[in-house]
Amino acid sequence: MADPDYTQYPDPTDIQQLLALTNLWPSQATDGAKQSALLAEFQIQLNSVKRTIAEKTGWKPFLAEATPSTRLFDASDGYGFLDLTPEETGIVDTDNNVPVITIDGRTLVLNTDYYLRSSDEAAEFWPYDGIQFVSAPYAGQVFATPNKISITARFGFCSSLPENLWSAIRGEVAAKTLNIMGLTSFQTTVRSRSQEGFSETYDFGPLIADRIASWSKDFVTAYSPYIRP
Repeated sequence: MADPDYTQYPDPTDIQQLLALTNLWPSQATDGAKQSALLAEFQIQLNSVKRTIAEKTGWKPFLAEATPSTRLFDASDGYGFLDLTPEETGIVDTDNNVPVITIDGRTLVLNTDYYLRSSDEAAEFWPYDGIQFVSAPYAGQVFATPNKISITARFGFCSSLPENLWSAIRGEVAAKTLNIMGLTSFQTTVRSRSQEGFSETYDFGPLIADRIASWSKDFVTAYSPYIRP
């Protein structure tokens, strides 16, 4: 089994592996059609979970796109500070993709014309969510023209998902899929055995429900530390 790629969200194959590890993946021999249905539902629920993370944390997108993009911003405040949090975004991966900021056709220089600021510099995962301009005529100037500041960067909360959040996303997708398709849609939940005149019956339904509840609880726990102030 390959190591997870935390620069991407889990894909349907990753969810399949989780169900296989927990003995919830149907047999190809008897339930091939249900396997296909599950894989299709995984993708639908993955998109739903990604939207949930963005809405709950306030970072849009949460996981940055793979390549930089350009956005236009209104003027900084009277002290030369541009706050990115109202735009529900931050700047990430600055070691590999230094932001390109231009104003009036001039390209500014990082750590000379401006500094990147983070509202939580102590956090292991936290983007740069502010820009402090320091060189004239940019510091202390309020620009009258909207969308005057052009920034090309990787926008989002992170360029690589925290490991526990990646795992929690995988669990939440599995939980939502099993709920939608029904706990007993591909697995017999009641089993019995007899031995020497003594019989026992086991109901696996509640065990599946407990696992689903645990996955959903872990998901909330995992994204909560990254909720935007």
